[in-house]
Amino acid sequence: MTRAIAIFLFLFFVFSAPAFASENSACHPPYQPTNILKLLLNYSATLDYITNAPEPCQKPFQRDVTKLVQSTWLFSQGCKQVTFEDFEKAEKARKEKSASPPKG
Repeated sequence: MTRAIAIFLFLFFVFSAPAFASENSACHPPYQPTNILKLLLNYSATLDYITNAPEPCQKPFQRDVTKLVQSTWLFSQGCKQVTFEDFEKAEKARKEKSASPPKG
């Protein structure tokens, strides 16, 4: 009987562990950066996500958005530069936010 309970508990924790791990690590970007029009329509949401999202979620999203901007022919080089500067400002705001002591 004790062995059956031990096996049950072992299997329960093995199969439920991924569910517990994924609860806190779920990323919810404002959109999937696959289309430059999505970026244009969600520009402020993009900057907000870069500034406020958890780092494991923010980094891949910012990388994908940066690649999208680099590869588009719709933006002039000047527009691309301004967009990258906005991304850098959002990243800087993120770092300042994480470096400041919590209020309260």
